[in-house]
Formats: sequence, C-alpha cells, structure tokens
Amino acid sequence: MVKEAFIQYKPHKATAQKIEWANTIISEYQAQGYILTLRQLFYQFVSRDLIKNNKAAYDSLSEALTNARMAGMIDWDAIEDRGRFPRIPACTNSIYEALYQTAANFRVNRQSWQKQYVEVWCEKDALSGILERVTYHYHLNLVINKGYGSTTSAYAAAQRIKWQLEEGKEFCHVIYFGDHDPSGLDMVRDVHDRLQQMRVTDGFEVKHIALTTPQVEYYNPPENNLKKDDFGKLKDPRGISYFKEFGNSSWEVDALSPEILTNLLQLEIESTIDMSYFKEVCKCEEEWKNELFELAENYSE
Repeated sequence: MVKEAFIQYKPHKATAQKIEWANTIISEYQAQGYILTLRQLFYQFVSRDLIKNNKAAYDSLSEALTNARMAGMIDWDAIEDRGRFPRIPACTNSIYEALYQTAANFRVNRQSWQKQYVEVWCEKDALSGILERVTYHYHLNLVINKGYGSTTSAYAAAQRIKWQLEEGKEFCHVIYFGDHDPSGLDMVRDVHDRLQQMRVTDGFEVKHIALTTPQVEYYNPPENNLKKDDFGKLKDPRGISYFKEFGNSSWEVDALSPEILTNLLQLEIESTIDMSYFKEVCKCEEEWKNELFELAENYSE
C-alpha cells in the first residue's frame, strides 16, 4: 500500500462516503491481485447502485478520487492508467545479475505441441491488464484493437494465422472481447471479413465470448443510453439493425468484473487447447528454469 499526501483535502460528507466505498472495492480486488482502471472502478460503483451511470457521476467520482489520492487517502498503486507508462531498455549491472534475470524470466512456448492455435483480441485497452494475466499464463497473443483494427494490424494477424496453418496447426481460434453496441458487435464480422479478404479463407473462426446478449441478460451490467449520433443519425446500417433489436440500450464489456472476464477467458482457452500438453510443457519449463538458477548461483560462487 502506497499512500502519500501532497495536498490538504477535507471532503464533504457525500464525497467522503465515495472515498470509503472506493477503498472497500479496491481492497477486494487487491486481495485477488487485480489493479483497476478508473472506468472499471466506476462500473463497480454503478453495479452496486452507489452512483448513477452517467457522465456527470463519472466526472464527479474522478475528481473525488484524484483529490483523495493527492491527499494520501487512497493507495497510489490501486488505480492504473494503462495508456501512459514509461519505457526504458532492460539492463543489468553484472554477469551474475544477467544470469539471474534470465533464469527468473525464462519461458518456453507453452503452446508447444498444441494442434489448435489461439489468439485473444479485445476492443478495449483498459482490459489489457486483466486479460493479460490469462494470456501470459497460457502463452497466447493478446491483440488490443482500440476500436476497429487498422489495416496494418489486420495484415499482421492474417500472416500469423496463415503461418500457423502452414506449420501444421489444425485450426486457428480468435477469441474476441468487445462492447455490446452497434460497433462492438459489428467488429466480430469486421475481423472475420478482413482476414478472409487477406486470403485466410478457411481453418479459422472469430468467436465472440464477451459481451454477448445472453451475458447482458445474465450478469445485468450497467446500461448506457445511446444517442442518435451514435447511430450515424440512423443512416448507418449497423445502427439501424441494432436499434431495431435493442433500442437505444448498450453495455460496455468493461462493466463485467475482472473475475468474470478472467473466468470466461480461462474456460474458453482450456476447452480449446489440449491441457495435458500444456501441463507437460510447464513441467519442462520449471525444470529448465531451475537449471538456469543453478548456473547463476554457481557463477556467483
């Protein structure tokens, strides 16, 4: 826990209650190893009926949390901004340190021997920290679209999938996470069509596992109201079709809790790959990692 104060701040009663609620929610997720974004924390407030689901409530919460963190009332490590982070080349100060870091970071391709190739795609960068915990464990590519993917990223994906099929994979699976709104649902089609256009003609699927209509009905995430402009003034076919089926209601995939998202992805991966191969590769990795640690220790002597 890192609480450091830079300002004096005495919130009024309603704001103090929000800060107390925020610390409770943060503690729950820190206990599970999760760090939330501001938007995810906001949706936890909404889903617990603590605040309304609108921009004014979001802005008010953001201001309260900013002041509370500056005043040392909320852990600085509890909320992360996944869009802004420093970059610096990796380095070591000794051969022993280099050997030790190599051992600590050693990984083999945990998808070795698998007959199915799997990638995970997500519309929202804000979910990368949650999904990455799972994709890192299973050693899968995680692709963040940030809306509709670019032509460059689509071409790169097509090349990866074609190469996997040429190398003997039986089938390629793209697991997709996106919002339940006109664009979010259409992106599944867009990814599929772009890959086909780039001559990935068969041997693959794009599977939408969140946020689906049955999940909206089951989990009941906070609802957003789309405006007329969100449908391109009802001239966009995606908007017209969506409006006919769902009205002006939409739901964001961020609104599902981290544990639900994690469980959905883990279950999908484990039902797709051969877990016996996966466990065997992990066993080999651990043995080789121990050998590297021994080399590092022997060098230090």
